Amino acid sequence: PPKLEVKVESLAEIMQRLSIDPRVKMDDSERPSTGDAAGDLKRLEATLLFFNAMVKGDATALRPMLDPADQSTLDLMLKDGQWKRATAGIDRVTVGCAGGSEPDTFLVLATYMIGDHFDTQLWSVKSPAGGEQNVFAAQPSGPRMAEQLKGTKAEARIQQWLKMIKAYDDVAKQPDEKVLASQQDRSIEGDTSDASEPSSPA
Repeated sequence: PPKLEVKVESLAEIMQRLSIDPRVKMDDSERPSTGDAAGDLKRLEATLLFFNAMVKGDATALRPMLDPADQSTLDLMLKDGQWKRATAGIDRVTVGCAGGSEPDTFLVLATYMIGDHFDTQLWSVKSPAGGEQNVFAAQPSGPRMAEQLKGTKAEARIQQWLKMIKAYDDVAKQPDEKVLASQQDRSIEGDTSDASEPSSPA
């Protein structure tokens, strides 16, 4: 019998099906790609829904997708009004994915356009093979990360991010030196390129 051709949805079709806010941007080449088509589709859908909730300021939808530490951060932001301020100004978020360093994980780099400046945040996502909930955890950041990342491809920028954080940590471990270490607190706020600029979630 003839083989049935399985129609593969384009990224645009998936975003339309999930009613993703047009402020969420992703290049088709930067969607999750592990070779497991069904699993990668679930990872892509989870990623799109995660940032859709963020740009819409929908904390109720976002919270179950966060790891416990970032859920606590979100709760604090909601309590003091920071969440509303942080999400209200998001004009665009560009998202790109790369493989994680641990099994059943992948990395997502988000670049936020807020007015005339950019913020960035790296996320590690636990993505169980069984199709359970994907869980997003904000990764340590450093000063002025958005300015230091070069190029346009997410995978290369993610590797730069990881190298910079390792370098900050290595310097911080040196004895008897006053250094600026990477931020060890887990935050769902992005790195701002200027301290005077408003923060954003990432």
